[in-house]
Amino acid sequence: MGLDRRGYAPRLVGRQSAARSAVGRRRRCPPRRLILARRRGIFARPRRVTHTVLFREDAERDTQRALDWYSLHAPMQVGPFIDDLAATVSAIRDSPHSFRVLHRDARRAALKIFPYLIWYRIHDDAQVVEVVVEVVAVVHQRQDGAQFRTRLH
Repeated sequence: MGLDRRGYAPRLVGRQSAARSAVGRRRRCPPRRLILARRRGIFARPRRVTHTVLFREDAERDTQRALDWYSLHAPMQVGPFIDDLAATVSAIRDSPHSFRVLHRDARRAALKIFPYLIWYRIHDDAQVVEVVVEVVAVVHQRQDGAQFRTRLH
């Protein structure tokens, strides 16, 4: 077998060369995600958990205070603040255990754009399918922690 006019060895038709790397070869087994998707039955399905987010009165007051401040000093930022707050509460609702425990059983989630923190607790029971997330405080990042730490006890 000689070289063609461009200087390349001729291709083997119908079979692959043994010296060929694994990069060009097809996989013989399906990807893992396809195997996992085919499983059926009660043990393959994740348990459906309902997450309910409840704001305590103090947290509602904190939120209203922040909205009042933005409506007075920066009225154009009220809408984005509400959107950012709603997105963070939605992230807490979707996966409340994804944020770290910082003080006893209280967790903290930061808003993406605005300098506010949401402090919350998770009340879950192994027997009950519903998980209640209790928002304890919505505070500015520069606010003194002693004011709201009493709520965490």
